[in-house]
Amino acid sequence: MSFRAALLSSTILSAAFMGAAVAAEKPPSTTAVDGINGKVEALGGAYTSKGLYGAAGSLSVPLGQQFGAQIDATAADFNKRFFGVIGGHLFWRDPRKGLLGITGDYLNWDQFGGVHVGHFGGEGEAYLGRVTLRGVAGVEWGNNKVVSTTGTISTAVTGGTLFTTTTTPMLGNVSRFYDRVAVDYYFTDNWRGTIGHRYTSGTHKLTFGTEYAFALNRGMMASLFGEGRVGEGSKNYGVWGGLRVYFGKSDKSLIRRHREDDPDSDTSPDSLFDIVNSMGPPTSTSNTVPTPCPPGEIFLNGSCQIP
Repeated sequence: MSFRAALLSSTILSAAFMGAAVAAEKPPSTTAVDGINGKVEALGGAYTSKGLYGAAGSLSVPLGQQFGAQIDATAADFNKRFFGVIGGHLFWRDPRKGLLGITGDYLNWDQFGGVHVGHFGGEGEAYLGRVTLRGVAGVEWGNNKVVSTTGTISTAVTGGTLFTTTTTPMLGNVSRFYDRVAVDYYFTDNWRGTIGHRYTSGTHKLTFGTEYAFALNRGMMASLFGEGRVGEGSKNYGVWGGLRVYFGKSDKSLIRRHREDDPDSDTSPDSLFDIVNSMGPPTSTSNTVPTPCPPGEIFLNGSCQIP
């Protein structure tokens, strides 16, 4: 075979291969949600030297051409106590421009008598080439159930009974402003870096993270991710990461999944972490109450005595 024929053959094969690769990925969608899709993830790490591990997931559905809805959920263990988060989004989106919507979430932690925190606000995203600007702002509220337990210990030395009362810390009924803002930059179509700021539970935090994705098959993609928080106070820090799996009706890159499929979910337990740092440990108080002396005796110098 001549050099010219070999060159022509290789050119034809290369063109065919490139055509097949282009055809393998569906053209960009212009609807708010490109069919029913979602993601699941497993995560682990630590916050303020306390263990954190669990699972999370999201499911998105289209509502006509330009609207969509998503539900998020997290079930995990923090410091050997269960916590769960449920959240939702209702939004308008143009994958070529951005997103506008409303979002809310509710968190319950099995600690301090039961801690409850909720958020509700507006959210928006702007798509600028390889940059995505994200923001949420609204109202945060929460409280916990204060539990007091009392124990008694009889003491013959004092002739009294020792009452010890332990009371959980009080979060109180709070209602305040909160926000979450972030800038995403896609180094490649499948590699994202993130930096941002959060004001939750009355404290400021710097946030950062990264995610690297690789294709599986039949509309599925997997990614490795890591996230971190550094906030006000010497103990307000943490890092965690894990494996995330996306599923949808077609194969596409990570940047397209974030803009055409499920929006960025935010059921991470930042408010929970702030509560841990602000509420403090349980408190205990002790009181000694004299016990009546037997008939014919009086309580004198710390004991019952015959006069």
